[in-house]
Amino acid sequence: MGVSDKESEIENLYQRGKKWLSAYLGERDVFTEHTREQEEK
Repeated sequence: MGVSDKESEIENLYQRGKKWLSAYLGERDVFTEHTREQEEK
């Protein structure tokens, strides 16, 4: 995903990696889906 020596950027990369891995494994996040559905309404 990337590298950095800044703590905030490391956290951002970590979160992006977790999100990518969940999507890759086919896991669903009901909270994200709910938020998206509410925004579409």
